[in-house]
Amino acid sequence: MKMATLISGILMVVLGIFSLIFYDHYWSPKRQAETMLREAILIAERKTPEATNDALKILTSIYAKYQELPVASRALMHIGLAYEKLGLNESALEKYNFLKSNARGLNRSEQDLISKRIAHIQILRNYSDEAVSQLYQLLSRSTDMRFRSQIYTELGMLYYKEGQLKKALNAYSIAEKEYGHNRNATLGKAQVLKALGDHDQAFGIYQGFLKYGFEGSDESKEVSFHFRNQAYQRGRESLERKSYWQAVRYFRIVLDKFPASQEASQSLYWIAEAYFGLGKFYPAIEYFKRVAVLDKHDKKDDALFKLGESYFELKKFEIAAKYFNDIIRYYPGSSYFNLAKEWKEQCENEILSRMKSSQRNVPLPEERTFSNQKDETDISQDEPRNHSAGNTKVTAPSGKGFTEL
Repeated sequence: MKMATLISGILMVVLGIFSLIFYDHYWSPKRQAETMLREAILIAERKTPEATNDALKILTSIYAKYQELPVASRALMHIGLAYEKLGLNESALEKYNFLKSNARGLNRSEQDLISKRIAHIQILRNYSDEAVSQLYQLLSRSTDMRFRSQIYTELGMLYYKEGQLKKALNAYSIAEKEYGHNRNATLGKAQVLKALGDHDQAFGIYQGFLKYGFEGSDESKEVSFHFRNQAYQRGRESLERKSYWQAVRYFRIVLDKFPASQEASQSLYWIAEAYFGLGKFYPAIEYFKRVAVLDKHDKKDDALFKLGESYFELKKFEIAAKYFNDIIRYYPGSSYFNLAKEWKEQCENEILSRMKSSQRNVPLPEERTFSNQKDETDISQDEPRNHSAGNTKVTAPSGKGFTEL
């Protein structure tokens, strides 16, 4: 009995020793490595170059220290992803190719991800039948909707690079159907639509992207750039077609969304031009004045001249003459200089004509004769004709018309 107890005790000690060895040499390092890997992944999710480099240090340490563990393969995969974020695609490709033949510790989805990244880098290099074949093989064996959406997005990018726009549009559309929150597919589709000339639909996609919760995303800067340019260009095109209300709408989007941009500064002037084209001179004047007070606006003299034209149209000749005179005085090198002199002279003629008309039609008391001293009930019929702004006929200087848009 004592012997059995002794043997049992010895076995327990040996088992404890082996458990301790196993824990020290396998289980504890495995836990440490996995903890470090989780930490590196969380750091990399910050998506800044600094965070990516910090994550790389941890991942490289894992791979160097725990090569005998399966977690090392996952660390190497994340090293490849970090290299891609830093633009080091060839270094990333080297890691992925190694993992293709040394996939110990990687599950099926991770192996598929590596195949997709290899195809992606090959596409960035140039068109590759091998890359296309790899992507379609991945599609044939995957039922993960999100992953399939990513594959179709890669195909869309490939076809776009090759100029196969309809195929690219079809691939991006399928990607959206597979997974509706695929931002890259949505933006790729907008890019293709622009290339196909469907600017309105592309503009709508950019607008929706910024409107529905993506303003803080990684892609928002690029989308904002495209959206701003698209709105501005659509405004200019609308103005050239004399679709003035549509032009105002596009330019106001630029002003509201991107008030500090160069396009916003230019949009002030073009909104004024659109209102001028509509014959709505008061709002045109408001926007022309906003341009005229800007120190370094390249259309300052244009705005001053158009202010003169607008007030001329409103038959406010004294104010119009002031703006034409500003061009003559402050912008002697302007293309409007000679034209401003002609318009100022026309304003002065109109002012003089009014003054003469007023003097001619308002008789002094001592000049009244018996014939014009009629019954007070009839005197309204003999009052001079009203020559207010609403009834004065205005003609532009000879040989010169209004500025064409």
